[in-house]
Amino acid sequence: MRCLIPAINSKLEYTFPGQMHDYVPDFIIPLKASPNVKLILETKGYDPLEDVKRAAAERWVAAVNADGSYGLWAYAIAKKTAEVAQIVSKVVFEASSAAKTLNNIA
Repeated sequence: MRCLIPAINSKLEYTFPGQMHDYVPDFIIPLKASPNVKLILETKGYDPLEDVKRAAAERWVAAVNADGSYGLWAYAIAKKTAEVAQIVSKVVFEASSAAKTLNNIA
């Protein structure tokens, strides 16, 4: 794994309370999968804005994936470093499974 800051906007915007803010994800990791997927990985202890930031990241990922011009993206939060390998494996599996489903439909 290597970290990558993409050419597209790496700041994710969110509103709290009624004011625009943005944050930069902890890691953006290109994963070797079929298809390739970029994982936005947040590492969190306690963050009172976690739910707000998660919602912003999930909206961003959904919008980028719907556009399709920037490849496939995923978002996850790791509360413990021991969770990272499992998260990466899950994202790779889900990307591969989605690609197989789309290929079977076509």
